[in-house]
Amino acid sequence: MILIKNYLDKEFCKGVINYCEEQELQEAYVGLENEGKVDDKIRRSKTYFIGWPFYNSPFLNDLYFNLEMKLKEANNMMYGFNLTSFEPFQFTKYESEDKGFYDWHIDSMNDRPTSDRKLSFSVLLNDSSEFNGGQFKFRAPFKEKLSQAGDLLIFPSFEEHCVKPVTKGIRYSLVGWMRGPLMR
Repeated sequence: MILIKNYLDKEFCKGVINYCEEQELQEAYVGLENEGKVDDKIRRSKTYFIGWPFYNSPFLNDLYFNLEMKLKEANNMMYGFNLTSFEPFQFTKYESEDKGFYDWHIDSMNDRPTSDRKLSFSVLLNDSSEFNGGQFKFRAPFKEKLSQAGDLLIFPSFEEHCVKPVTKGIRYSLVGWMRGPLMR
């Protein structure tokens, strides 16, 4: 697992939040997009998927390009996965009024016959001082923490993790996954 502090500028993070808050957020589902379901015993949050391409948004094009380069760099340095494509980014909003959370899970999904999620990322979009709870945790030992807007965490998609309930304020994040050929 790799934590890069202050990867994105705080003002850029505010721009992502403002853009996504203007979109139609959906109740988060658990499972595959076409077969997933809302299950508030496992996950309680609202999401918006930022799809590709962005014909009229240099802001979002830059975000995709820069994150793709950083994830490939981290992959080459640490993991050596065969990566081929990004999935749409997921903006996630965890609200204290709902005690927003996401229970223990892994991101790997063999839902396509030729590819699998291999590398995941999470960017904290607002400072942890703006909310209580909402800690991102791994089952495996990892002491570093997402705490400042712009902190980027990169990890293998098979690492079990969770987001603890938010008890005050709102926690915003941007998450995504890179896919590649099925692992054998």
